[in-house]
Amino acid sequence: MKDKEINMEVIPAIDLKDGEVVQLVGGDTDKSESFGDPLKIAEQWVREGANCLHIIDLDGAIDGVMKNKPFIEKIINQTNLKIQVGGGIRSKETATNLLNLGADRIILGTVVFKEPNLINQIKEDSNGEVFVSIDSEEGHIMVEGWRKNSGMSLEEGIKKFEEYNIDGFLLTDIKKEGRMKGIDLEVFELAINKSTHPVVASGGISSIKDLKELEKVGASGAVVGSALYKNNFKLKEGINSLEEI
Repeated sequence: MKDKEINMEVIPAIDLKDGEVVQLVGGDTDKSESFGDPLKIAEQWVREGANCLHIIDLDGAIDGVMKNKPFIEKIINQTNLKIQVGGGIRSKETATNLLNLGADRIILGTVVFKEPNLINQIKEDSNGEVFVSIDSEEGHIMVEGWRKNSGMSLEEGIKKFEEYNIDGFLLTDIKKEGRMKGIDLEVFELAINKSTHPVVASGGISSIKDLKELEKVGASGAVVGSALYKNNFKLKEGINSLEEI
């Protein structure tokens, strides 16, 4: 659980598909809306006060091979923010390459459910952070771009990876993703209470009220996508609201 004296980070999402920023609804790649050029979007979040960006290669998450690395590299090189990257990182080589390019944190999902020792191998060879992606659908952890049930519950997943040299968890509530209907706070609270590591929340965050609730239960960060892209609130408003708590 995070230090209560440190404000929760509000982290804008940049989900990449075919070289463009998109937002998905409920994890369905056939239901996406494009928001254009990745670098322009990143620069917008810089202007609005972001300290960290959450970049996911959706093509990589689905196909197992990163396809948007040139765009990710450009954002890393042209912004001075903390960058966390995920989607299609299925090998030690890909992970260390991203960290060497300047990513601060990598997010590992599918691969570590098959090869959990990869976590420690990456940590031995780099100084970057490694977070495990827990993609939850009705209490079950999904892998391979949210298409396959891992056979593991949310609670089992947290317990398993606590034993490895991780820096934290990214927990996504798939059913809430992109729907802008608010969060299921109990899902995040369960993970936060079970974990001794930081938990970054994602999925369904649609209001400043959601941010404040996540801050209250101890989330270390909140990834926000559709709510920012569709102007439910401004990034700066979200950041400032947590400074007032």
